[in-house]
Amino acid sequence: MQTETANDTKGKVLSTRLHSYWFNVANATEREAYKKMCAEINANSVGRGEWMHALGGKDHIAGGNGTCTVELETKFLFGNQWNTSADSPAKPNARVFDWYEEYMPQGMNKNIKSGHWLEITPDMAAIRQTTLQCGYCGKHYPDGKPGFCSACLDSPYLKETELYLLRLLPVADSFGGNRAKLTDAEQAELLPLYVTRQTTGSESRALKARQAQFQRMKEKYRKEKAAVEEEYRGMLWLWEHSVSLENVIYYSHTRKFSFGWREPLAESVKSKLLDLLCEFPFEYEFASKR
Repeated sequence: MQTETANDTKGKVLSTRLHSYWFNVANATEREAYKKMCAEINANSVGRGEWMHALGGKDHIAGGNGTCTVELETKFLFGNQWNTSADSPAKPNARVFDWYEEYMPQGMNKNIKSGHWLEITPDMAAIRQTTLQCGYCGKHYPDGKPGFCSACLDSPYLKETELYLLRLLPVADSFGGNRAKLTDAEQAELLPLYVTRQTTGSESRALKARQAQFQRMKEKYRKEKAAVEEEYRGMLWLWEHSVSLENVIYYSHTRKFSFGWREPLAESVKSKLLDLLCEFPFEYEFASKR
């Protein structure tokens, strides 16, 4: 079982080149150029994740033909894409893919091939291979030690049948999510930990949720008890001072007594009440006219 660790690649950036392209393959020259580019990408396939074929959007870099240098963040890794750094010499704070090609829906020119691709450097391939990832919560384990994730055993959504997803795999292999089922020995190790973290473990979310529920229950009781006590004492004071209780109400959400809530008070009645209420030890208001 792996213990939780911070990603020690935080702050590190990797430099590579990004190629953007736009071809109309109905043109023989551009079709050959596109084929040549695809061959170049496939020749640089070590460490490359699955290609992304999707509709374009403001976050997708596509169009034009050119090459630029970009810096890639390693604070969080993906199987087929990267985030560029804020200080990247080109395309800062962008999402870039190992290979992205814009999908042309029905009605658009299918001959247009527009997208971008990254040159996969040895450092890029290596960091994806040595950084392990949980298949359930996605947590990274940069030390590269095989095992199982310990961060999400107490997730209220984690099912017992999904424990195999906690198996750590390299980020490079984690994209498809193909994880072996647990062996009997692994099941015997993980299941007791899962049960403990789900129920009574000191770090379990279930226990923390129960503690939070208790605090909310206690706080609600304290507030409602105080409001009931305040309403009783206020109404008792009014009764003892011979004030009719028919047209006064206590609002617990504002902690105020409201006079004239049924029917607005005549000015003469309000004036008399004001003389009495100068000693009333609670907040009050006169209901506005309807």
